[in-house]
Amino acid sequence: MTRLTGLSHNCHVVRRRARVIVWVLLAFGVLLVLSGALLAIAFPKLSLQWAERSTDQCLSHLRRLSQAALAYAEDHSGYLPPAGVWMDALRPSLSASRDLRCPKFGSERDRYGYALNSEIAARPLSRVAEPSRTFLLYDSANLARNASDPVTTLPPEGRHRTKAGPGNNAASADGKVRFRPIHTSR
Repeated sequence: MTRLTGLSHNCHVVRRRARVIVWVLLAFGVLLVLSGALLAIAFPKLSLQWAERSTDQCLSHLRRLSQAALAYAEDHSGYLPPAGVWMDALRPSLSASRDLRCPKFGSERDRYGYALNSEIAARPLSRVAEPSRTFLLYDSANLARNASDPVTTLPPEGRHRTKAGPGNNAASADGKVRFRPIHTSR
């Protein structure tokens, strides 16, 4: 008889342990589901913050490039840098060569991401009809060094993302730099 009592006691202990393990696993599963839900909510916000930081860095690079282009014009009788060598012409005025690259591309070799408006390149700044409405430098789908064109290579889907949506960064001939949402980029 004693032996049967011992067995029933052992079965009771095993069942209790099994219930505890099931509850622990259930609690762990609930915790994983809640963590996943929180990450799903937070990730888009974190992703947008990273994208906005990249956009801000790009705006900063374009600001320095446009200041260097305007300084170049001051030093060269009012003429803007020539299209084929504009990055080379501005490089001495920049404190860092990283300013020649859109931060979206990091330090990828042979990928720059900015272009000069070829319609006003090597021309007097004073002859630009509407400097505040004329692109000087901008995000370009042409990633080559010294890229230039008559503002035809703006990335169509927009290179950057902000709360306003996708768009491109551009510096106008008056030196102002801003993000332009895709519907007003052109």
